[in-house]
Amino acid sequence: MCVTLIPGLAAGLASGPVWGLDWHEIGTNSQCRYAESSEEVPLAYRIQELAYGGLSDETKAELERIAEEDERQRQGARAQKPKPKSTHPLPGTRLVREWKGQRHEVTATEGGFEYDGRRYKSLSAIAKAITGAHWSGPQFFGLRTPGKDGEQ
Repeated sequence: MCVTLIPGLAAGLASGPVWGLDWHEIGTNSQCRYAESSEEVPLAYRIQELAYGGLSDETKAELERIAEEDERQRQGARAQKPKPKSTHPLPGTRLVREWKGQRHEVTATEGGFEYDGRRYKSLSAIAKAITGAHWSGPQFFGLRTPGKDGEQ
């Protein structure tokens, strides 16, 4: 709904409150998607509120109750969300994997991993260096189980 104020309303507001104003006097245009000014809709509502009264105490209480209930639900949803498990082992942890008869040992560091004298940012990069193919590093080293389809 697009609300357009009657001509001269701004000038009238400057000279004092406008009483007896009806929504029909403000006018609506169903062909317009947005108010011409972001100030028009709240202003039109405020004029009607001054002329006919605002929300009843009962309605205000109901809206407050709904808002409080919504906030409780939002906080509860945040509290119930499980934190994702970190697959990054503590620094100093050694991960060992045997691949095609060869033992591979990786040491977790503060900023990543060390394997074969080189530093890597991820276990996946190390798994790729070992196998030549893309692997989930945490899965390759046994920190995570395979997905439902049993892929690498």
